[in-house]
Amino acid sequence: MIVFLFLKYHELNSKLIDLRNDVIEHEIKLPSDIQESAEYDYSESLRKPMNVDFHFLQNDKRVCTEEGQIVKIIGTEQDYTCTEDDILKHQFSHVLVFDKMKTFIRKLIKTDRFFGLRKIYDDEAFDIKVPYNLTESDLFITVTTRPCINSAAYATRLMMDPINYRPTQGLINICPSVFLKEGFSSTDQNSLFHVIFHEFVHVLGLSNSYYAKWLNRETGKSWGSDFPLSKYEDPRFPNRSFYILHTPQCHNYAKKRWNSSEFAPGIPMGIEIENGGGSGTKYSHPEGRISNGEVMSGQVQGYSVISDMVLSIIEDMGWYSVDFSLAKPLRWGDFRSFGELQPKNLHREPMMSFLPPHYYCSKKDIENIVSCDYDYKSMTVCVTVPVSCPSIDEEDQDFCSSEKFYNPLNLSYRGDLYHDYIPVKASAYRVEDASCFVAKAKTEDALNALFGHVECSNDNSYYEVFFYGRTYLCNYEGKNISVDDNNLVTSFICTSPKILCEGIEYDKQIIPQPERVPFPLDRLQPTPQITPHLTEQPTPLSSPQSDSQNDSKLNQKKNPILYILIGSGILVVFLVVIVFTQIKKRKNTDQSSSFHQF
Repeated sequence: MIVFLFLKYHELNSKLIDLRNDVIEHEIKLPSDIQESAEYDYSESLRKPMNVDFHFLQNDKRVCTEEGQIVKIIGTEQDYTCTEDDILKHQFSHVLVFDKMKTFIRKLIKTDRFFGLRKIYDDEAFDIKVPYNLTESDLFITVTTRPCINSAAYATRLMMDPINYRPTQGLINICPSVFLKEGFSSTDQNSLFHVIFHEFVHVLGLSNSYYAKWLNRETGKSWGSDFPLSKYEDPRFPNRSFYILHTPQCHNYAKKRWNSSEFAPGIPMGIEIENGGGSGTKYSHPEGRISNGEVMSGQVQGYSVISDMVLSIIEDMGWYSVDFSLAKPLRWGDFRSFGELQPKNLHREPMMSFLPPHYYCSKKDIENIVSCDYDYKSMTVCVTVPVSCPSIDEEDQDFCSSEKFYNPLNLSYRGDLYHDYIPVKASAYRVEDASCFVAKAKTEDALNALFGHVECSNDNSYYEVFFYGRTYLCNYEGKNISVDDNNLVTSFICTSPKILCEGIEYDKQIIPQPERVPFPLDRLQPTPQITPHLTEQPTPLSSPQSDSQNDSKLNQKKNPILYILIGSGILVVFLVVIVFTQIKKRKNTDQSSSFHQF
């Protein structure tokens, strides 16, 4: 299979979706009529597939229905003037995406099921009216399509179980101006699916204000003030702090990925948490420097992956058991995608010092505008900012305050804060099961990418690209291959066989199920029911006993039972004799009495 992409510059759209400030920190209040929670069995084997109810809010006065309409924005209550892009389109399409999400969640997550019906509630703060008062679902989520100002979507929790604090009711808002416009393509549906999942994870419990409520599997209780989130500061990099989430599965994930048991001396290895942004971003996402392309990154690309990073986070919330076989590997930052051995302490060193040139926007990429992503799966564009320190720009000042960490290569440009200023490439187009190659066009005003099916040699020393019925051999990086009989391109450039082929192999791996910390109930061993004559008495340490002695003791244990049986038999015989005697006397009396009357 081969596809040639021929686009004018203004037609090229980056699929980088901004999900900063997408968590609304909302104090959850328990309704006064709740006395106690539904009962749970805290056992891994008893958990059932999670049942989520996505309900689309009807007659929402905060939704744009016509251009120029004034609506109130949640939280600030400021007036917002609706544009044409804010009007919901393709409602049926986005309903289908939510249905697909519901099915995926049932496969992915198991939880402690509610028994019977559970009450759900209106929420005045978010202007939500529920359609009914009772539900059988484990989690009831209201879906709205209200206009957004600072993000492409947002989410919050509205209700929780009063005993174990698991969220039971939430809100997800999808902004129509980003997703639900005209031309809602399969690519847009894929992007929306990943954004819905991103917000769903926030409803499940991923946010700074909810960490203390996560369930500690060791104790079966909430972590509280003992929640394992540590701060690390490296004196070499002033004004740059690291926040490490080292709950059990996050620790195991990071230990395997970075090949180290400690993030820094005295701090267990874990997943680094985002340290930048506002209250809806900071501490509520994985650090973008290590999670680029992951679905929970603060900026979601159209082709994000649901990796074992986010599944480890969900698992460590304690209320859920996750099927890790549904995860896809995250290639970004994994040394196996570098084509070389793993650098030491890559997790806390300036990453730009170790990244191969194909990982980020080079000057050549910026000049050419179009390039292929680090994994050679997407055509990308480079959106960078020129920078020179010192600077009066607020974001530049943050960059300059720890330039040694953010810019070890002394580049004259930077990326954004949420990738620690790494000038990452923004995915614009992708073809499934094909690899991206930069191609030279016959026309000067065209941007081009060539997508071809690749077959690698057994030792990854070369590969073949199939294009329009022809086969082209790539046996070294940078090889320029002429393309015959094509009126759009004249040639394309080979990428490194080692990096491309090892990356294809990397993406085929199956994520194994983790070793879970058992709940207290799972750790309890059932007391065996022992038959008396099979009971083995402890042997004294002074002298061993013979079989005859053991038999004697066993017979001694039997004697009381035999005595009881014999005594019971004698008593029964005695009672039978008495009863028989009384009956006989009664019959004689009855006969005498009857004769007198007759």
